[in-house]
Amino acid sequence: MERRSPGPFQAKSRWSVGVLLVVTVLAALGLGSRQLPLGSRKIASPEGYQMIITLPMAAGFIMESAAMRAASGARVPLGFERIEDDRLRVRPTRGSEQRVDLVGQPLGQVLDQLTREAPKLVRAVVPDDYRFTWREEDGTISVSPVRGHQSFLDTVIPSLDLKDTTLPAAATALHRFFESQYPDRSRAADELPRTWLGTLEKFLEKQAIFKRTFSITLTNVTVRQALNALVKAHGEVSWSVTFSDDTLGYQDCNIRFEAFNGASLSFGAKLPPKRWEPKHHVLTYTVGQ
Repeated sequence: MERRSPGPFQAKSRWSVGVLLVVTVLAALGLGSRQLPLGSRKIASPEGYQMIITLPMAAGFIMESAAMRAASGARVPLGFERIEDDRLRVRPTRGSEQRVDLVGQPLGQVLDQLTREAPKLVRAVVPDDYRFTWREEDGTISVSPVRGHQSFLDTVIPSLDLKDTTLPAAATALHRFFESQYPDRSRAADELPRTWLGTLEKFLEKQAIFKRTFSITLTNVTVRQALNALVKAHGEVSWSVTFSDDTLGYQDCNIRFEAFNGASLSFGAKLPPKRWEPKHHVLTYTVGQ
């Protein structure tokens, strides 16, 4: 009997199956594909709400809000650092305003525009190289205007063991590395707001995201790395730190968490102003044991 060679369709099918098997094996081994950069993620509109920002921005806290909104739309955890503006001197920007719709844009493209058009810091003393830049760091996106300077965020934490904890409890633990008498804010998600435009039920529903529990163990990490690890472990939140002045110290700083659903909690330091000096702390703080 005459043996017939496989036709082009059969050969192509066998080749396709072979390629599929190779791709499957590479995927199982974690090879053959690269994780896309966080900055390439597209911004979506949560629950159909508009995601519009106005440029130029008048002050740093407005830029922080815009960056947080963009990151939440892309569902990417963000870390944002800035020196607090002298709000009494901030005035709305005059001239033509540009409304930018964030929906559908890559997060990195939006951050490029925000950092390029960042407002000037309004203070008596401003670092010469105060300029916002962004980069991917520890599985998050970091936005900072003082990247070349040491701050209290560079303080090394020898050990941080958090078992079945929440972000408010974790924030309390971080503050107690600098102030052992820092008040317990582990139930901050239940604190009522000073002002709220919606119903109290809606407010508490949004804040409930800060009651999500997780466990994490960290060794010899900076405060910045600890914050990155906390928001990654939670999964739906970003962090920001506002420094009170150009010393970039812990005194009067504010650590804030903002969830992707718009809920937020702030944890301010309550220490007398003093200049901060970089050093390694030796305190170990354990929660939940």
